[in-house]
Amino acid sequence: MARKSNNNNLDDLRDAIMEYPEQKAGWLARLLGRANKSVLRDLPPWG
Repeated sequence: MARKSNNNNLDDLRDAIMEYPEQKAGWLARLLGRANKSVLRDLPPWG
């Protein structure tokens, strides 16, 4: 079963991406105090 996303985490990630669009997921994870895997799970896949 898939995890239910936390809207606050998604909002924080969206805001961080809008402020720092050139940064990678690992950098954003450190900024937000989250695990890399947590941030990667919330991002859409590149295709």
